[in-house]
Amino acid sequence: MKLAPLTLSILFLSLVGCDSARDSRKTRFDYSPFGTSNSTTGGNQTGGDGTIVLDPGTGTGSGGGTTIPTEIDHCSWAPDGLNGFSSTSTHLGSYTVCQSKNSQTDLYIQIKNPVTNVQVCLIPTSSSGSSSVYIGEPRCLMLNDNKRVYKVNMIKNRPNFSHLPLNGVMIMKDEQHFYPYPFNQNALSPDAYIFCSQYLAQYGYGGYCESFKSVGAYTYKQF
Repeated sequence: MKLAPLTLSILFLSLVGCDSARDSRKTRFDYSPFGTSNSTTGGNQTGGDGTIVLDPGTGTGSGGGTTIPTEIDHCSWAPDGLNGFSSTSTHLGSYTVCQSKNSQTDLYIQIKNPVTNVQVCLIPTSSSGSSSVYIGEPRCLMLNDNKRVYKVNMIKNRPNFSHLPLNGVMIMKDEQHFYPYPFNQNALSPDAYIFCSQYLAQYGYGGYCESFKSVGAYTYKQF
């Protein structure tokens, strides 16, 4: 299935919607099919999304004074920002992303290599067998301190999918890449993922998702 560039651009806008300015919006995607919500906009708040829950507080990297909440004490963290991460990926490097024992929509993330130039987006997913679908809007924040664990409250608000359990997460930087056929254009990674997923659900064509996967600008974690 081949679409002309103009046709693809129009379809892209109709499925994904118009993005507001990166430095002015509060929610990552202020468009249908999601309702309005408050979204993570940074990692230095003291409450709610972006809460710092793991911070040595000494500036020495020794881990002194670190308190890990019981809801995430089943996961492996790095108080010194260097050692103890549970996973590694080409896209993020060493990292830990953890689902709270108290609430399936509360996720916590720490990365070894801070990302200071763009936000990092987490998209809630649900998997059954070998298939996985996204079930809510992206939630994005700056992960600019490797000694901090950030809390991200996920929202399950994709129509017809929000009833599914949150048992996985797609993680990707909010940055632009060139996606090959059938995209054949530049796109922000979260936009490309949402587009391919919606196109697959609506038309049953998986070529856009294969294109998205081929670039490799994402990390998937199943809980």
